[in-house]
Amino acid sequence: MAERWGASLRRYRTRAGLTQEQLAEAAGVSIRTLRRWETGNGGHPHGPSVRRVARVLDLTGGERDRLLALADEADPTAGRAVAPPGLRPFEPGPFVGRAAELDALTAHLTGTPGRNVVVVDGPRGIGKTFVALRWADRQREAFPGGRLYADLWGSRTDLASRGPSEVLHDFLLELGVTPEEIPGGAEERAALYRTVVAGKRLLVVLDDARDSNQVRLLLPESRESAVLITSRHRLPGLVAGSGAGSLTLGPLPEPEARKLLAASIGADRAAGDGADELLEFCGGQPLVLSAAAARAAAHPERDLHEVTGELRELAAASPAPHDRTSGLAAVLGEYHPDVELMELGSALMTQAYQLNDLGRPDAALSALTDAEAVYRQLDRQAPRFYRAGSLADCLMTKSLQLLDLGFGEEAVRASAESVELRRPRDDDLLPTGAALRMLASSLGNHAMLLCAVGRPEEAVAALTEGVELRKRFVAAKRAGRTVSPRG
Repeated sequence: MAERWGASLRRYRTRAGLTQEQLAEAAGVSIRTLRRWETGNGGHPHGPSVRRVARVLDLTGGERDRLLALADEADPTAGRAVAPPGLRPFEPGPFVGRAAELDALTAHLTGTPGRNVVVVDGPRGIGKTFVALRWADRQREAFPGGRLYADLWGSRTDLASRGPSEVLHDFLLELGVTPEEIPGGAEERAALYRTVVAGKRLLVVLDDARDSNQVRLLLPESRESAVLITSRHRLPGLVAGSGAGSLTLGPLPEPEARKLLAASIGADRAAGDGADELLEFCGGQPLVLSAAAARAAAHPERDLHEVTGELRELAAASPAPHDRTSGLAAVLGEYHPDVELMELGSALMTQAYQLNDLGRPDAALSALTDAEAVYRQLDRQAPRFYRAGSLADCLMTKSLQLLDLGFGEEAVRASAESVELRRPRDDDLLPTGAALRMLASSLGNHAMLLCAVGRPEEAVAALTEGVELRKRFVAAKRAGRTVSPRG
């Protein structure tokens, strides 16, 4: 079966005129994984990776479905229960304010019989997804039938938005329908979907919808279910035709914006000199404010007036300096160069953990390898922002997985790279203990791996370095100054 999958993949790639390296980079998978797929030499393919490959290869619907079916056949453990592609955990992360908006969603989706669809709209970075996921997280007990999530990619410019047929396929898998039972057409899938969810109290979150037509087939007919849609547009056709409610998000009020800033830089600094100017510049937009706060948090010794001045220069250098939205996008461009790739890497990491919990360590390693490829792409795009972040975490997790599978030397190499990514550059200072703790933790894990492969002297050296670094930091902190991690 693996040979059939690999041969089909190779044929489609050749037809598209792509090398293995080009396809691997465009689809966010490692070249090693792609080569193993094409040769049938291990590396079980899993849904998210195969779907990305299919999109890059510009396959038709029928070709994509055949490739997915062959990928399932090539994985001998594919029949076991695994979270399907396109779904992600409801973990909205840090959140400030929006109490009135959350209450409005509760009143509409749980307090009004028959009115079970709401569209949350607003511009980029205003917090639509965070509001939707926060509300969904708080309403777990209200929907015992479960919660489905789909990112519809409606505002993406690099890939086509996801069609109803593809999303319905994922939803049906999540609802327990076997691949053999899923029909081929969108209308047929929608009919089966409505039959399966009939009578269930289910929450469906449809994130980043392009227009009303993209979501119509995804709406359950059950009056017990609820649907929460986010979009940059108000979707008037859905509001008028399906009686959907509408909630438009505006900027955060000043007190809530200040709380969000304080979460990153501390309450004292957020109330101090220069904070008002920074808040005014960000205009109450959560994503922009988070990006600006990241710059301020990275330089705690600097005056906030100076930080805001740099942000104004970035805005003035944008293609449309008199357009406030474009200016704010310049800030986002430096600190959030590709939000979609960040989310993809996070989803692959989550899938790896789930696969490992389900007793599929080889598939988990494949997911981690794909996540590594995504984070390396981010590292190339914005090395200052990602240099010691997600890629280092991914490599450390992968090193432990490699060790469990018996690949000791490969585990040590991945761990060593994670340590180097955590190590600040020669001209960096260490203003807080957070970076130190992460580096020390990486050194500790690296020492454990070195011991496991019979290299105790190197393990002792790694542990000693961590101890010495902590000593220097403690001494510098008592003296009231920062410390260079390199001495």
